[in-house]
Amino acid sequence: MTKIAVINYSNVYNLGAKKIEKYHRDQGDEVIYSHCANEWSLRCDKAYLSAIFTYDLPALCADALKLKSVGMEVEIGGPSPTAMPKYVDQTCGIKPHLGLDDRFEFVPGNFQMVFTSRGCRNHCSWCIAPKIEPESREYDNFPIPVGHNPWLGDNNLLGTSFEHQQLVVKKLNGVRNLDINSGFESPLFTEDHYQLYSKLDLESFRLAFDSMEVESDFTKAVKILKKHAVDYRRILVYVLIGFPRSTYEDDIYRLEKVRSLGCSPYPQRFQPLNSINSRNYVAPGWDKDKLETLRLYWVNPRFWRSCTFEEFKRATGRK
Repeated sequence: MTKIAVINYSNVYNLGAKKIEKYHRDQGDEVIYSHCANEWSLRCDKAYLSAIFTYDLPALCADALKLKSVGMEVEIGGPSPTAMPKYVDQTCGIKPHLGLDDRFEFVPGNFQMVFTSRGCRNHCSWCIAPKIEPESREYDNFPIPVGHNPWLGDNNLLGTSFEHQQLVVKKLNGVRNLDINSGFESPLFTEDHYQLYSKLDLESFRLAFDSMEVESDFTKAVKILKKHAVDYRRILVYVLIGFPRSTYEDDIYRLEKVRSLGCSPYPQRFQPLNSINSRNYVAPGWDKDKLETLRLYWVNPRFWRSCTFEEFKRATGRK
């Protein structure tokens, strides 16, 4: 029996790592799934190391060196190694697998997260999706997500054919509290899409207002949802903040716009794809304290539902 270590260094659900775990268990291997290399890992025959976020790469690479030192075969993959392959290679001497790994992409199983498609047409500069999924794919035989918070990871579901979307709704009808986590692209969202996806038990309708260029399309999408009396708590809007080509005033405008339209804003602080310090990154021209104040206020409905941003700053003594 082969002993396999599968290590996920990010404190979130890692579908790729879960598929590798399932694949080897199906082969009859002994598998341990963990978040760091431990004493058991050092006695394995092979280890797979994966991380979602670039700030987890130092820990991953340190463990890779430790596992290599005892003669273990080590493979590295996942979103952050795909984003920073040179860092991984130079730090621990292992070239990571880049993007999707078709050895494991189609492993059947009961997973909390699934993909019904891959790829996105937009190639946004802040998004890892084009590096992981450079080609568009539509899957017919995708599994049904399970668990208390089942979700789809598709990076642009509305970018697929309408026939595929109809198949998705047909197969997922009956799944409770489904989260289409990357949301719906506002310029593509129509009345037909509302009619289709309203058949599902969705946690929320997720949209994005990441730049001023999409304001009219975003407003149009919201009006469709509001026409059908969708409550503000079920319209969650991602708002990118702290992006180098944006300004503090622009970000406040977009967040306030989301609130004024009767939606729930969710600020997402910009994190570059090429830095192990991405969690604390502050773009040139931005003030660290003002950026954090912006995030703290808008990430908590208890604040933005009860007082203005200026009142919040005065009450907390923040910038």
